Amino acid sequence: SLYRNSKTHWNKTIHGLIYNALKLFMEMNQKLFDDCTQQFKAEKLKEKLKMKEREEAWVKIENLAKANPQVLKKRVTREC
Repeated sequence: SLYRNSKTHWNKTIHGLIYNALKLFMEMNQKLFDDCTQQFKAEKLKEKLKMKEREEAWVKIENLAKANPQVLKKRVTREC
């Protein structure tokens, strides 16, 4: 959450506070900080891949629907 807010928050004061908190965590336990950072990046990548898979599934569903002759018939009859 701190890392995400450090990249996206609009308030410069908040940026400074977040930077100081991250720096403090880093100084307290560098290994734990690195582990948490790696885990955060892995989760973000996983979310990105899941979103891509979801988008690809919807494209596939749309293409199947477009190829379905019953869908085309219903579209034509509704327009008349």
